[in-house]
Amino acid sequence: MTGKWILQTVRCIVREITMEDMEELFALYEPPELTRFVEPLFDRDEEIAYQRNYIRYIYGGYGYGLWAVIERDSGAMIGRIGVESRPEDPLDTVELGAVVAQNRQGRGLATEVCRAVLGYADTVLKKRHVYARIHPENEPSIRLVRRLGFERTGHMIEGEDVWGRALP
Repeated sequence: MTGKWILQTVRCIVREITMEDMEELFALYEPPELTRFVEPLFDRDEEIAYQRNYIRYIYGGYGYGLWAVIERDSGAMIGRIGVESRPEDPLDTVELGAVVAQNRQGRGLATEVCRAVLGYADTVLKKRHVYARIHPENEPSIRLVRRLGFERTGHMIEGEDVWGRALP
């Protein structure tokens, strides 16, 4: 079963995660270096329950969230990128999140997909502001958000710098 299609870029398809994606999701998060600055997945059973609820309540309630990034050429899940809303955020604001497989980093895929996701947040979701929380030592993510037009706001949340920008 394939999740709901969200968008596509030159090299990737972005779609909702399904329960059939769980093994690829676990493989994506397996390298310890990947979770140096990103929350790891829960233990297997807890993560499966979490994803089941995420699909039902986040995708089902909001209509958006963190999505699977599928490489068009290989059909492999190579990341998770999307936007989420936190209860404390204004209604016109979303948080950008991005994880790309280590063996696919440095190829511009995160920039390509994030640009498309920001366009989706603007034109489809009608959001006006987006932010990202980034650990101050996470240089690749800082370079990414700078390429995407974000600026450091001077605020911190849970030890992470907040970067933000308005959507067109």
